[in-house]
Amino acid sequence: MNRTSDKRIRSFGRLRCAFTLIELLVVIAIIAILAAMIMPVLHHAEERAQAIQCSNNLRQLMLAWRMYADDSAGNTYAPNPDYEAFPRWVAGSMNGGSVSSGSIAIPSGWPTYSGIDATNWALLVEPHYSCLGPYISNAKIYKCPADLSTWTTGAGGEQPRVRSYSMSQAVGPAENGLIKGAGQYMGHWLSAGNINPPGGTPWRVFINDASVVGISPANVWVLLEEHADSINDAAFAVQIPTSPSQTKWIDVPATRHNNSCEFAFMDGHAVVHAWQYAGIPPEIWQADSTPSIGNGAFNGPKDPDVDWVAAHTSCLASTAPSGTYIPGSPESQ
Repeated sequence: MNRTSDKRIRSFGRLRCAFTLIELLVVIAIIAILAAMIMPVLHHAEERAQAIQCSNNLRQLMLAWRMYADDSAGNTYAPNPDYEAFPRWVAGSMNGGSVSSGSIAIPSGWPTYSGIDATNWALLVEPHYSCLGPYISNAKIYKCPADLSTWTTGAGGEQPRVRSYSMSQAVGPAENGLIKGAGQYMGHWLSAGNINPPGGTPWRVFINDASVVGISPANVWVLLEEHADSINDAAFAVQIPTSPSQTKWIDVPATRHNNSCEFAFMDGHAVVHAWQYAGIPPEIWQADSTPSIGNGAFNGPKDPDVDWVAAHTSCLASTAPSGTYIPGSPESQ
């Protein structure tokens, strides 16, 4: 074979090893189809991992909450006032406020903070301000990994908000360990803003182990994820409906786990509760978001979600008037 023929054979071999344009397009199309099939699975796996981490966070917070009660006189729960006072179960406002600029003077010897609370991780574990601080070394457990809310801090730009969770206003005493502190009676939101003793009339407020009567601790939620457009102080207000037509949100729970929200109950277990009613707006993650959707700003009659939360918030006191509407009862269905 001469040298010219040998070159032609080698050239022909090289051409046969190359992909044609159509073959390349087919390969690219197959890869695109596979990616489209895999991405939802990966996204679902990521969402599931975030929900698991969120549940773990809540369980750790509940363990710290229980340890605080065990160490306190009369098994009194961590304070949870919804007005500016400390110590509280956790200090700090998520809507741009600062403990250093509040109306309550910082006691002598306490550490002071110049920045805003919304981006201050240290404040969450500072034992002077936050009652659970001595029991929690990792401030990151106050933040759900699916919570993308931020706050602008001047030259620092947007920074993650440090807390996703709030505590039921039906759980915990005032800052002095009693049903009444420097501000309103605890649980005053439970009954249409009732501020008279004992606060949540005719609904119970749980300030210590002895006060948990008429309902199982396994049915009383303590912590939840609050909506990014609702969260401010550390207390979550629920107004118990007086009839099926009077269901409304005061503070608003989160929807970040595929239109679901994580709850932690008094016995320590955590659940992911899926919302049934399409009334809660999605979380959009705008920077510097302040409370804009609570206080009955949106509501619907016979909302099963409001009823479910209310039914697991409190129970009627023994002195409750007959005929009082009870969320979760057959009448509410």
